[in-house]
Amino acid sequence: MTLLRNIKNGIQNFWHYRKIVWRHRDWDYGFILEMMKFQITDLATYLEKYGWEVDEGRLPKIAQMKRVIELLENERNDNFAERCGWKLSHFDWKKREDGTYELIRDTSEISDEELSAIFKAAQILEDDEWKECMNLLKDIKTWWD
Repeated sequence: MTLLRNIKNGIQNFWHYRKIVWRHRDWDYGFILEMMKFQITDLATYLEKYGWEVDEGRLPKIAQMKRVIELLENERNDNFAERCGWKLSHFDWKKREDGTYELIRDTSEISDEELSAIFKAAQILEDDEWKECMNLLKDIKTWWD
């Protein structure tokens, strides 16, 4: 009976994780973040709907999980520069004589100092959010019902 149950659960698990497994690659930490985000999202959804723990203990854990999901999404999207004021319109593609393209910066829209400040702020934001995420994950052992 245990073997049949394990086979059934294995098939159900594979079906549940099929999209994340299909996209998985082992050369980049981003795919680890995707898997973690997927699993934490499942757990938060389950605890919100079916959790037995009293709200005083359960809701802060769910809030932590949602914040971790948001931070993982930010890391995966690498949107820190945009959130600090960088715009794609600061750059444009220029066609070269040989038919290739060169990325050039529109210096009339933003100065070197402003661009440097944006990227410095973006790096600080990324570092701060990564530290926050790792700090929140320290409580992962308590994220169960």
